[in-house]
Amino acid sequence: MTGQAGAVTRRRGRRRRLLRWACLLIGVIVVTLVFEEVAFRIFIPNQYSQGRNGIWLSHTWLCTPHKDSEYRALAGRLSEMRITDVYVHAYPLRADGGLDRDRVAYAADLARDLKRMSPNLRLYAWLGHVPLEGGVRPDLSSTKVREAIVRTAGRLLDKGFRGIQYDFEPIRSGDSAFLSLLRESRTELKRRSALLSVAAPHPDPFQGLGSVIAAVSSGTSYWSDRYFRKVAGESDQVAVMCYDSGIPLPGLYGRMIARTTRWALANGAKELMIGVPTYGRAGRAHMLWVENLGNALAGLKYGVASLKGEQRAKVGAAVFAEWTTSKSERELFRSEWLRHARK
Repeated sequence: MTGQAGAVTRRRGRRRRLLRWACLLIGVIVVTLVFEEVAFRIFIPNQYSQGRNGIWLSHTWLCTPHKDSEYRALAGRLSEMRITDVYVHAYPLRADGGLDRDRVAYAADLARDLKRMSPNLRLYAWLGHVPLEGGVRPDLSSTKVREAIVRTAGRLLDKGFRGIQYDFEPIRSGDSAFLSLLRESRTELKRRSALLSVAAPHPDPFQGLGSVIAAVSSGTSYWSDRYFRKVAGESDQVAVMCYDSGIPLPGLYGRMIARTTRWALANGAKELMIGVPTYGRAGRAHMLWVENLGNALAGLKYGVASLKGEQRAKVGAAVFAEWTTSKSERELFRSEWLRHARK
């Protein structure tokens, strides 16, 4: 009995030691996270826009008529935020790669009036397909479908757009059909002196998580460095969508944006837009106390501050989206991101 009691005592001692080590480890993690959150707020770099910024615009500007005063008000809001690149929602594309005419019935009016009011604005037709839009996704592995998409892009350029932005979700890392679409589109766009932008997912926020998600889910996966380089090589601009990350803390979210900025440029982005959110509730992966304009811009400042001078000029902020951006958010964008706009 004495030997049995001694064994029990030793097991209890081991459990207590393990519990103490576990508590110590948890304490270290908590202290580290608290320090990170405080440091994220206190040491925000004094960095501002280098001149190019973007915003995503609602499809209503293409499919419904607008008065001259409405175009002027829109141009005023864009000017207030010093927006240079506007991505106008034109999708979903049909399964055959075409686009219903009523989706873009007033595209030429928008392009003409915005060009008249803001001559230097770069207007992109935002094309693609995401599951929330409904309909049958175009099969990008089909040569005929890709040819139809390129023709659709050309018709929008005829209406006065200066570029095309593709947003197909999800695109799995390594998707060769998407790369074929980019190559074929860029050939046509370069012939017409137009630009090709790609809306891309943000990278794996925690190293290794992407491969796990890819193995167990058919949804959006993170792109590998190699695949991102290939996409960047076939496009003039990449807009990385830094939202719906599921990250639960502002400091971690901001650091993810900073890392994304460095990562995208290191992997070949010629022009980089970091997509920052202004929208409300959109599922469990978008936590409003974390993913908001203030935290995103702070993270972008950290990212830009870590770059060399010539690299900084390649980075801009792209706001998602114009139709969810309030007056107070426009002012926040001006005060926190636009040089010479601080009060």
